[in-house]
This record gives sequence, C-alpha cells and structure tokens, in this order.
Amino acid sequence: MRLLNASTLCLSEFPGNDVPPYAILSHTWSKEEITFQDIQDPHSSVTRSRAGFRKLQGCCDLARQHGFEYVWIDTCCINKDSSAELSEAINSMYGYYQDAEVCYAYLSDVSRHHNPRSFNSSFRICRWFTRGWTLQELLAPSTVIFFDADWTEIGTKSSLQDVITAMTGIPPEVLSDDNTRSISIATKMSWAAMRETTREEDRAYCLMGIFGVHMPTLYGEGLSNAFMRLQLEIIKFSHDRSIFAWRAPVDSTEERGLLAKSPFEFRSSGDVGISDDSYGVSSFSMTNNGLHIQLPMEFIHNEGDDLFLAFLDCQTKEGNEHLGIYLRKVGHLNQNQFVRCWPDEIELRVSSRGPKERTNIYVKENSVIRRKKSRPKNYTFTVKPVPGLVGLAIQQQSYVWQSTEQEEGEETGKIPFWGGLDREITLSVSNGSDITLLFLDEVTGEKFTVIVGVHNLHIFSDIATNVGLGMSPLEHELLKQSYTLGDRRHILERGLDRVSKPFGDSGVVSVAIRKRVQPGEYDIDIDVAPGQLSVAKELLPPRCGFLIMTESLSDCSLREVYPPDIFPPLHGDPETLVNVYHHAEGFHASRMLFFETFWDVPKQVAVFLGVQDSGRVWTDIVIESGKSGVRSAEEIWSTYHQSGGAMEKATGIRTVGTFRRWIRTMFKSQCIPTRKGDCTDSRNGHHRQEDNTTFWITLGSH
Repeated sequence: MRLLNASTLCLSEFPGNDVPPYAILSHTWSKEEITFQDIQDPHSSVTRSRAGFRKLQGCCDLARQHGFEYVWIDTCCINKDSSAELSEAINSMYGYYQDAEVCYAYLSDVSRHHNPRSFNSSFRICRWFTRGWTLQELLAPSTVIFFDADWTEIGTKSSLQDVITAMTGIPPEVLSDDNTRSISIATKMSWAAMRETTREEDRAYCLMGIFGVHMPTLYGEGLSNAFMRLQLEIIKFSHDRSIFAWRAPVDSTEERGLLAKSPFEFRSSGDVGISDDSYGVSSFSMTNNGLHIQLPMEFIHNEGDDLFLAFLDCQTKEGNEHLGIYLRKVGHLNQNQFVRCWPDEIELRVSSRGPKERTNIYVKENSVIRRKKSRPKNYTFTVKPVPGLVGLAIQQQSYVWQSTEQEEGEETGKIPFWGGLDREITLSVSNGSDITLLFLDEVTGEKFTVIVGVHNLHIFSDIATNVGLGMSPLEHELLKQSYTLGDRRHILERGLDRVSKPFGDSGVVSVAIRKRVQPGEYDIDIDVAPGQLSVAKELLPPRCGFLIMTESLSDCSLREVYPPDIFPPLHGDPETLVNVYHHAEGFHASRMLFFETFWDVPKQVAVFLGVQDSGRVWTDIVIESGKSGVRSAEEIWSTYHQSGGAMEKATGIRTVGTFRRWIRTMFKSQCIPTRKGDCTDSRNGHHRQEDNTTFWITLGSH
C-alpha cells in the first residue's frame, strides 16, 4: 500500500502486514487535482500552484493535528497511468477505507454556517452525496468526519446519522456498524440507484466492495456489461433472490433476462427484504442457455398459453407483500426457457406467496450490445445560396414523384415555385422521405436536380443531370423509379453524403451534406465548377468470379492478375478466386491471368476470363513469343481490348496459333462447395449461391 507522509509530502510503500495507522480522505474530484506524477516533486512551484494542493495540504495538516503520520489520498497515492495498478486499487479501495482509523469527508460546496438539518442546507444538497464512489467511503470507515470548504468540522457520521439516513435511505444500524448481512441485495443496490460517476463503468465498479466481490476493471465495456459482470459475481456467493427484484424504466417493452442493466433499475427496491429460505435453499447459476433457477410459477390466464408469474421468494419489509415478475416461455417446448416480459412491472401479492412447488427453468439473458447514440426522428436541411444558380422548384414527397408542370385538365400541383437562391432555405425531412431540388445554371442553361433524403435513419444524396421542366409526368415517374429502384438503389442503403457528377460539356456538379452542431441538422452545399470528374463511378462488391486451379501448372507460374482488384481475393491452397465485375461497363467485365512459362523458349501467356452482360462467360488466350520484346501486363491488356477482344467468342476449349505447345481453358461441370453452403446449380460448369457466381477453371499445358 502506498501512503503519503503528512509532514514531508513524500510517498512511501508498505507491505500488507506492516501498514501503519493512517487517515484517509474522501472527496469529490475537481480541477487541477494533485496526481501521482505531481507529488513526485511536492515542493515545486508548479505543484503548489495547482488548485488541488490546498485540499491536499489541508488534509495533511488535519492528520498531523490528530497525530497521524500518514494519509491516503486517491488522487496522488494511485498511479493511474498504470491500468494494472488502477484495477488493483479499485478492487482494494473498500478495504483501504475500512482499515483507516478515520475518514475525512471534505465537502467543498458546503458552508458550516448552514444547519445540516435545515431543509435547504448546503449539506443536504452537496455533491458528495450524489457520487458513486462516496457510497463505499461513507459505509466502510468506522469513523467519518465531515468538513466544509474551509476545513471546519460540520459533524460525524454518528452525530448526523438521522440526516444521512433521510438523505440516502441507509438504515441507522448500517451507518453505526456497517453490518449489511441482514440487508437484501436489492436494498443495497437502491442506495446507489441515483448516484453518478464520471465514467459509466464506475457505477458498477464502485459497488464491488459493498458486495464483497472482485473482478477486473475493463474501461470501455460500458455500464450494462460491467453491471452484468458485477451481478454474476454476486450470485456466485449469494442465494438472495432479491437481486432479481428490479424494475426497468417506465414503458420499457424490451424482453429481458433476470439481470438488471444498471443500479438505477433498483430505484424502487429499498423496501425489499432478503429472500425467504424457509422452503429450502436452491442454487442458481448462469449457463449458456440462460440463468438456471428454480422458482414458484403461476400460469396467467387470458394472456396466452406462455405467460407466467414467477415468485422471487422475497417480500417487502413493511407490507409483507410477496414479489413476482412476469416470464414468457420461448423456444422449444421441452427446453423450459423463458424471458422476462413487462420488465417495468413487479407484481405484489398480499394474501398468498404463490405456489409452493418450484419449476426448473432457464431465463435467457440478452447479449449486451453497446448502446448507439440515439438518432433524431426529424431532420432539417439548409440550402445555402449559390452564385449563378436559380432554384426552379422543390418537390418533397415520400418516394413519390409528381410532375412540375401542370397538364391540361389537371389540378394545380403541390410543387411550389422557388425562385432565385438569394437566401438560406431550411427544409424538414422525416425518415423514409426525400427532397428533390431542381436547379438552373444561368450561364449554360443546363438543369440538374439534387435529391436529399433519409432512409433507415441515414441521410443520402444524389444528383441527376439533364432534366427539365418540360418532362411529362410519366418521364418524371421513370426518373424517380430509376433512382429508387434501378441500378442506383444501393445509394439509399449506403447513405452517400458526398456526390459528384459530370455536368454539361466540361463541368462537374457536386453536393456535400455537412453536419451541423445540433442533432439532425445538416447543410446542403452545392457547387458547379469546370473540370473533369476524377472518380466516375462507385466501387461495388463483385458478384461473380473464377476459381483458378494452379496445382497442375508445373512449367509456368501465375505472375499477376490484371487489372488489380481493390477487393481482396480469396486464396485456398491451391485455389485462387479471381473476381470479375460483370455488372460494370468497359474493360472491367473481364480479368487477365498473366503467366510466365518455363518452356524451351520462355514466353508470356495471357488468359482472358470474362462475363458478358447476358451472364454468359467467355475466355481467350494470347501467347507472347517475346520477339518484339517483353511487354507488361498493362500493355497486353490495353492492346487486346483496343483490338476488340473476344467478347463474342464461345466458351470451351480454344487452341491458339500453331505453337508446339498449347494451353486450354475448360469449364468443368462440377459442383463446388461455397463458404455459406453447397451449391445449388452446376449447369454450364458453374455454381450459384444467392447473387454470387463462381466458375471453376482448369488450366493446363501440353
């Protein structure tokens, strides 16, 4: 244990059996606390100028007045740069406070001039009674003395017992001797229900000492995970079923297990007693099927065939009401697996404790997923003025396009005329809807639309060029259909917030959706500039490929596959999966295998593999004799495609030239198992799995 010398302000290490008597400080952290690193030079002007030094010096002065040579202060006696030391200190902290001769509780926001028993006294509303760590610092020491901001004594835990009980709900007998053996788990949890900590996991870690358990601290796991681990440690040593007597926040509809997510869910459990063992003690433990436990079960009529009221064998201390929770049967009939439904309710029974017969059940716990930041339900987009652009119309509809031009005989449309962009315009969009903005470039006379919307709580945007007001309703509908249902339907799923498209003869129009400070608020930045678009299309995952067998190629080696693939290929000895983008345009509908041979006369062999738009595969071979020099894969690829290639050539065996050796490519009609399961179609020498197609290729030489 590391202690601070109250006179020299130097740290000293003491083994477990040789720790001298010491005083301990309880406080709430503020700015510029004196850390372990600061106290290495306690007399430096930098250390003494920090705001926390006055508090440290006051604690040491008080300890010396009371005859103590050493004090323990958490800010400087723990090296928090060491995660191992921090975890050890957190697991030992209850013992540190319990073994201290006296605890000084420093209340920096309390004035001694206020009577603690006054309704509006600063003592009753001070921050110290709202923090998670100070709960164990109140319970563990036998003597606690409270001091105000000037280190003037206010009172002790004993003399202010009635005030503390009124403020915290902790019974006087617990404050007087820290005897919590007769207090239920649920009641202890209720003392911490409304307390807060800087780091969310500490709301669980600060309770370890109170329940006498130990576990590693894993900052970053989140409160739900940390609190679940705490409860699992508690039930290893306790059979008190009041640990299940919690209530979720009001109107919670999520089906749960038997364990709570945070101390807050025990906010109403201060009156719950320890579970009754008069009918015998039965164990319960966590398994991979859920928490295994024996509970008295009562079938609930008129609520379906799978709803039960399970009694926890515990009751309220005042009204002797028996507590029950609602469980619903799930899974296979023979599994006896349940979940807790209506978790915001606890049934109280006065007249009966429920059935005496117990049922062996498993209550399934939901896997704890870190809570995402809640997304707003409503979104606003602000369009900023753009020089040279005229806003012609705004259309806002839930995935329905209406004509911007009134046809003869039709009623006036709902699309407002917009006018010049001389001011900011803010538009509201709900989830599942979009806004279409029609613009006119005053210089070129070109028109384009900007589509911005929200799909599955994700924003998206797109640009459509070469559109005009003279389009018929049918043409408008087709344009809308091509946007939402056609080849660009992936835009809705991926949520693009930056889009650029070619505009006119030599221009680029760009849209950027930029996040504002407030949730759900965005700016739409539109820019039209001269130049060429550097990235013409988005990358989409490949939907087919060729599985290449290379184990039989003893006299040649695969040097590279061209063009390079941005998506990683899958290698399985001795197989290589070569992706082909059959949905794209141009050269990307095929790939080239570039081999180097070990024949009498070294040659380069290029094997082309492709997929036509119809889905038909094709193959071709080019053998470089080397007479005109060694060419790169890129040169062979470009020359081949510039000459027309083999897009219309049939699949099967092809012999190239009259060389002494020849290479063949052959599609074998063979079923190849895939990663997700066996293939379902081996016709035409390929197999299919969902939208993915793989062709089995055999390469050989003679």
